[in-house]
Amino acid sequence: MGSSDDYYAVLGVSRTATPEQSRIAYRELAKEFHPDRHSNEGDADLASYATHMSLISEAYEVLADEQSRKHYDQVGSVGWQTSGESTYAVRQPNADECMFCAYHPVVTATLRRNVGMVFLRKHAVFTVRACRGCGMKLARDMQNSTLVLGWLGIISFFANVVAVLGNAGAILKFSRLDDPSPPTDRVARPIAEPSYQGRSIFLRSGIYIACVVLSIAVIAIAHSSANTGSADNHWAVSDCVSSQGHYITSVVSCSVSHFGMIVALETNQQYCPQTTTNYFTEKSQDPSPGTVVCIVSGG
Repeated sequence: MGSSDDYYAVLGVSRTATPEQSRIAYRELAKEFHPDRHSNEGDADLASYATHMSLISEAYEVLADEQSRKHYDQVGSVGWQTSGESTYAVRQPNADECMFCAYHPVVTATLRRNVGMVFLRKHAVFTVRACRGCGMKLARDMQNSTLVLGWLGIISFFANVVAVLGNAGAILKFSRLDDPSPPTDRVARPIAEPSYQGRSIFLRSGIYIACVVLSIAVIAIAHSSANTGSADNHWAVSDCVSSQGHYITSVVSCSVSHFGMIVALETNQQYCPQTTTNYFTEKSQDPSPGTVVCIVSGG
């Protein structure tokens, strides 16, 4: 903290502000300066926001505690700085505390963000130790981004399914945690309180985009499967076939029940043998455009 950084000025509150007023001021500033809200900006700008957010958190942490605030009021910002009180009894979050706000309980989870780019894709994997508030916010934000941006491209499509399932598992883990509790001593941390969890993933745009994409994929697969039987067949004289409506569906063994046997392949039905009882022209691509398949009914 620079000597000119008065904690009351940092939070924008008066020296007679109540703890609740300081809390409200902190939350408003956190909404504006938290690095997560500026993730699309350059590294230099992100570093600036992170530094300022750290100062805001430090100011709130000092003023929110009755004893530290009383001492701060006695020595002032310059005295606080020169006496080393700003770093006195400050420790790093331990393994049982959130890496962002130092609240507990916590759980460790892996979060994924996927961006599809037709032939390429961008992906990021983060392992975080977080309380319910911070964990849910990060997991929901990354899940929504992945649901919106991750489907473009065949490789990315299937990778995105894995990412979405993984993020869903992380959200479930964070949701099962109890309400966060603060540390009992001073801890160096990026934010002074757990993050707001944000809207449910079912109230964000990503889930609806994913539903549309997956519906299109299912329809395409079903349509392809429905046409596979006829498209992959190559009719030949003496083949026994089965049919459905006006279509030959497949070649079958002549020793089993079948619709009929192919006796000729002609360019016009008038050239079919006199023994022909049925003919098909619907599947003109099999074996060639315009081909008439002449059939003699079978058993």
